[in-house]
Amino acid sequence: PRPQHEGLGVGGSSSEAYFVPTPPEHSSAGHGSGQGLSAAGTPGGPGRLPFNYRKIRWFDQAGANERKAARGFLNGEVARARRLRGAAVSDHLRRAGERLRRRQRGRTPAQPSRTGDEEDAPMDEADDLALPPVDLGGESRSLETAFDRFPPSEMTPAMSAALVLESLSINPRESLEGLGKCYDGIVSAGTALLDVQARAASGDGNIIDPASDRYGRGGGDALTASEVMSALSPLLITTLEQPSGDALVALSALRDMCGTSRYRRRFVQRVAPLLVRPPDSAAWSVRHQGDMAAVVAAVEMILDAAPGVFRDGWHGRGRAMLRDTERADQLRTAASRLRAAGGRDGCDGA
Repeated sequence: PRPQHEGLGVGGSSSEAYFVPTPPEHSSAGHGSGQGLSAAGTPGGPGRLPFNYRKIRWFDQAGANERKAARGFLNGEVARARRLRGAAVSDHLRRAGERLRRRQRGRTPAQPSRTGDEEDAPMDEADDLALPPVDLGGESRSLETAFDRFPPSEMTPAMSAALVLESLSINPRESLEGLGKCYDGIVSAGTALLDVQARAASGDGNIIDPASDRYGRGGGDALTASEVMSALSPLLITTLEQPSGDALVALSALRDMCGTSRYRRRFVQRVAPLLVRPPDSAAWSVRHQGDMAAVVAAVEMILDAAPGVFRDGWHGRGRAMLRDTERADQLRTAASRLRAAGGRDGCDGA
């Protein structure tokens, strides 16, 4: 079986650089004219891709036409889901207004209807409960089944790649619901992983357990990629929504379809900038570029661990953790108030 985190270079299993920051004299504008960067960050020949991307055919064949078609389909599905939600909310408000007007008129079940219509019939509390519930989940169900409505004849490999890329970038605020709130924590985790990688490459850290990629740090403490993921997992499961976790598991499964570790790394390099970006910020913004090395390292780690972290029941466990945290905060607040009250009573007694 493939070892976890092999793409991080912690064990020296891969020499292909993930991301080389673009110097000012070789900006992305120059890449479009063929002035790219080599793997070492030096000017390369023609054919280089922007942002030091490596070639991966599945993404490269998604051209401007496919991206435009995918964007139009997704925008149409989002608009459809919003119309469903708007109709459900309008229906809910109409029903609530009818019940309020009937209560204000003071009508009782014994009073006959003026018109005889069912819509104007008397209503009591039992009738209120008998009304079918207003469907406010139509929006989410519509989005979950959106790809079922995509024409099968048009689902080519290029179109599927374009749909993946556009799905992650269609929301300008964040790629997945709740992931923008995790940005700082993900960058911190990626920075810790890069520190492990740097110590392994320079030989500064003393190898305690080569099988687990455990490296000593100065005072004798140690850090592993699995420990970094264990520290990041509570943030993810308490912040992300259920569909966001399902999307990360799907991306992990899609990455595992790549035949070699090199192309698994290249898959992460293409997806990571769109998946994890600063909240309310565009991909490849100035802040994003500065954090890109940490972002890519952390995304690879998250995709490695996604099937285990987001297993069945993860969302409920995250909500339970939040409730426990809230209860602990309330207990601490109550204890501090009691201590303060006890101090005032002691002063009054004195």
